[in-house]
Amino acid sequence: EHSSLRMCIGAWCTVLDERRQVAAKEERRRWKEMHTKQAERALASLAQNSDGALLRTFFAYWQADTREIRQRKQIEMQEKAKRSEVAIRSLAKFCQANDSASIHMCFSGWAAALEEARREKLRQERDRLTNLQRVQFEKTAMCLFQASDRSYRSSC
Repeated sequence: EHSSLRMCIGAWCTVLDERRQVAAKEERRRWKEMHTKQAERALASLAQNSDGALLRTFFAYWQADTREIRQRKQIEMQEKAKRSEVAIRSLAKFCQANDSASIHMCFSGWAAALEEARREKLRQERDRLTNLQRVQFEKTAMCLFQASDRSYRSSC
C-alpha cells in the first residue's frame, strides 16, 4: 500500500518536473523573442536619435514586461491551486483508504478475539465434561469393586 503510494507520488513528481521544464523552456523562448523584438525597436529608435521614440520604446518594454510578469504570476497561482486541489483529493483518498484499512483491521482483530474466546469456552467445557466423565467412571468402578468385594466375602 505504501509502495503504491510512493510510486504514484514519484510518478506525479516526475510529470510535474517535466511540465515545469517544458514551461521554463517556453518561457525562455518567449522572453528571448520579446527581448529580440524590443531590442530591435530600441536600436531603431537609437538610429533615429529621437529621445521621444526611445522613451516610448522603453515605456512599451516596461509595460509589456509588467503585463508578462502579472500573467506569469496568475498562471503560477492557478497551477498552485490545481496542485493543491489534486494533493487534497489524493490525501483524502489516502486517508479514506487508511480509515477503511483501520476499520478492517479493527474488525479482524475483534473477530479473532471472539473466535479465541469461543475456542477457550469449548476447551473449558470439554475439560469439564472429561473431568465429570472421569469422576463418574471412578464412582462406577468403586461401586463395582465394592459389590464384587461383598460378593466375594459372602461366598467365602
